Amino acid sequence: PQQQQQQQQRGSSSSVHLWTRNTEDEVEEEALIAEQLSRSAAFFGEKGQAAVRGAFVIVVGLGAVGSAAASLLVRAGIRRVRLVDGALYMPNACHALAVAGDAGMPKVEVCRARFRAIMPCCEV
Repeated sequence: PQQQQQQQQRGSSSSVHLWTRNTEDEVEEEALIAEQLSRSAAFFGEKGQAAVRGAFVIVVGLGAVGSAAASLLVRAGIRRVRLVDGALYMPNACHALAVAGDAGMPKVEVCRARFRAIMPCCEV
């Protein structure tokens, strides 16, 4: 809306509308992320937290240990994570990350959904 108003104020007669993400939403998301990562930032410092956010991590194996480790990495602020595990969750292997309804689902898909819910800006 703000961009459209600026085009109208300049006298643009174009009927093409450019849809961009609302700047207020981006600022709000950044504030939420900063709040979520405040403890990590206090530990790592500003430069360290920037390095963490810019890191790319590959996690091979999403069992109880691998999925928990990947979850902690996402919660620490790692934005780019590649998950590798070709297995499905079985009813006897639904640990802290998975729930009963996840049985039969690919581990990668279950973890991706959980991590995006925790930190929407992460790329899994």
